[in-house]
Amino acid sequence: MSETTEPIVPMPTDPAPRRDWVNYKRLLKYVRPYGWIFLLSVIGFFAASGAEAYMARLLGDLIDNWGATGTDVAATIALTMFLAALMRGLGNVVGELLLSSVSMNVVHNLRTELFDHLLVLPSSYFDASSQGHLV
Repeated sequence: MSETTEPIVPMPTDPAPRRDWVNYKRLLKYVRPYGWIFLLSVIGFFAASGAEAYMARLLGDLIDNWGATGTDVAATIALTMFLAALMRGLGNVVGELLLSSVSMNVVHNLRTELFDHLLVLPSSYFDASSQGHLV
């Protein structure tokens, strides 16, 4: 039995990743005015994730020192865990609030730009297009 091998035909490259990057670059210009707010939201999320990791470390310390030391260490660890949980919640709230502010402002700017563009189109454009297509 002889095996026949078919020639390997290279798959055509998909231009979609390049198109996607072009679209993302075009859309990022709408985020640029809110860059500082976006950066603060990322910092809030980093603070929340850091507090989460610190909470796991504190819980490990509490378990390791459960019977070895007095109640003062346990109380200190419990208070520190409370502060870490507070920091985690505050970081999440700040991150979500600022990120939603950026996203709503970007959507508002896109809609405003689209509406302003529709206002200057000639009436022949609206005559040639159906209402459902425009909406």
